[in-house]
Formats: sequence, structure tokens, C-alpha cells
Amino acid sequence: MADQAYNDPQGEYQARPNTTRQTNGVSSLGRRDAMIRSGMYDIEALSDRDFVADFSGMKSGVRARDGEFLVGIGGSEKGLGVGVSIDFSGNDPELVQEWKERMSHILDDPPKQGQKARL
Repeated sequence: MADQAYNDPQGEYQARPNTTRQTNGVSSLGRRDAMIRSGMYDIEALSDRDFVADFSGMKSGVRARDGEFLVGIGGSEKGLGVGVSIDFSGNDPELVQEWKERMSHILDDPPKQGQKARL
């Protein structure tokens, strides 16, 4: 099997640990296929004792803890995917709906948004 180099998704940026219990925010994984993708290994060229797993499809998600509002973003050559996890007991449902509406149209052409700020 070909030796694959590991690319740290953090890159040259130093990680900043969260000093609070809450982790509300956005987590962007970028393009996952740079690290994990189908076809990384030749699964046909194996002996009887070899084992390899191939990724045929992968989706990731985020899970909110008490009071959190989390957004996970990941992508591949096919595009971006977004997953949202909300603890409704700790977030105002009206504000969540307002956020959802803004995000649903963030990539629309400006005329469709009435020239409003996108965020």
C-alpha cells in the first residue's frame, strides 16, 4: 500500500483551547477529501493477510451539549455540507429561526436579498 502523508487540518495555525464550558460557534473542517476519501488505497492489490478499509462516503456531524448551538461545516470536491445541532432549552427559538433564515440565503445574489448585509 502507498504511504500516505498526514496533513494536519489545523495547518500552521496554533489551536486555541476553549477556556469556557460552552462551545457555541462554527467548526469548519474544510475539504475532508484531502485527508479521508475513497480510493486512497489500492484494495485490489492485497494479500490474504492484509486489511484495508476504504471510505465510500462520509458525513460528519456535531452534537450540542446543554445550552449549546453548534454548526459543523465540511466539504469535498462535490461541495459543502452543513450540520446544525441546537439545545432548544438553552436557545431562543425565534433567534434560531432568524439565524436559519439568514444562512438559507447567505449565498443568494444580492438583488434577492434586497442589498441587505448577509450576516
